[in-house]
Parts: sequence; structure tokens; C-alpha cells
Amino acid sequence: MHKLQHSKKLIFYCNCYDLSFNQGFFEEEEGKEYIYKEPKLTGLSEISQRLMKLYADKFGADNVKIIQDSNKVNPKDLDPKYAYIQVTYVTPFFEEKEAGERKTDFEMHHNINHFVFETPFTLSGKKHGGVEEQCKRRTILTTSHLFPYVKKRIQVINQSSTELNPIEVAIDEMSKKISELKQLCTMEEVDMIRLQLKLQGSVSVKVNIVQPFSQV
Repeated sequence: MHKLQHSKKLIFYCNCYDLSFNQGFFEEEEGKEYIYKEPKLTGLSEISQRLMKLYADKFGADNVKIIQDSNKVNPKDLDPKYAYIQVTYVTPFFEEKEAGERKTDFEMHHNINHFVFETPFTLSGKKHGGVEEQCKRRTILTTSHLFPYVKKRIQVINQSSTELNPIEVAIDEMSKKISELKQLCTMEEVDMIRLQLKLQGSVSVKVNIVQPFSQV
């Protein structure tokens, strides 16, 4: 296992990824799921390429496949000839009360063992649709230890999912915007650049929503 590097950038600002190992190639890792902590600038493609190289050296390049889809994988749909690694970008998850108590970037990235990712879907089977049909599945993962940790990865010990209908999705998106703005405004040192970018994004969303009504 990889040791956690002593880097301020890694500790304060990081990207986290959920990795699950499928098929019989991985022996004791078979079916297990881990949260990996990476430096902030590490993108999904970069970590996927690194994993591909790591396991290609072990199993052969033609025998490894990376799955970058956040949908749950049915083992019956996988070809037993290949070793599959599913990689999903996740973010720290906090209940509303806890999120309000974490005021600084340090607090937002320390003592964390809950992570979340969301998967869009529609009842028609498509991933994306209009506002009136867009649903999403929110999956919360719990790790056995808190980050930061002495190791770069921690095993996932619990997973729970909730499905949101289109109205709930719209309310959730608005609530997120409000929560993000409130968090930026109440920080000990307000980051004006981040606040300005967030405000611009919120205004854009508002304009896009209001426009159809003005045409009626």
C-alpha cells in the first residue's frame, strides 16, 4: 500500500476517488472498494492511466479494463477474461449541520470518512433529459478510518443510495448553491475570487430558468 505523502497541498486540497476491483484477477482485493486520496490536480483520466499501467504490468495490457462509469456494475455483465477496475470521482459528504460547523478549508478536508457521488438517470433509460425528467442517484460511502490517514487509501465498509425525483433534484441543486454561497461568505478569510465565480454561476442558472417564463 502507498504511504500518504507529506504535502500541504495534498492535505488541504485533494481529489478523492472510489475504486472497486472486479473479477478473479485481484485475489484478496476481489470485490473490495477503496477511497484513494490524490493531489488536487489529479484528474480522473490521470489516475485511470496510472492504474492501467500498474495492472497492465501485472496482468498484461490486453487483460485490464478501466470502467469510468459511476453506475453500479453487475458482475454477470463482465467478461471473465478481463480484470476490471471501476474508478469514480467522489467528494467529502457532510450532513447539513456538520457542514455548517466546518468553517475553514482545513476543516473541510480533515477528519472525513463519508464520501458521495451522484449518478444521473431518467425513467426512460437515458442518462440525461429535460428538467422535468432528470433524476439522480446519490451514493454515500463510509470508510473504516478517517482521512488524512497514514495510507493513501482506505477501505469502504458501507454504502447507501438514495434516488431523487426531478422535483427533488431541482430543490437539491438550489440548496447546494445556497449552501456553497453561505459557506464562502462565512469563512474566516473570504476568498473573493471563488465567491465571484460562484455568484456568476448562480446568476447564470437563474437566467436560464427564468428565460422560458419571459417568453410566455
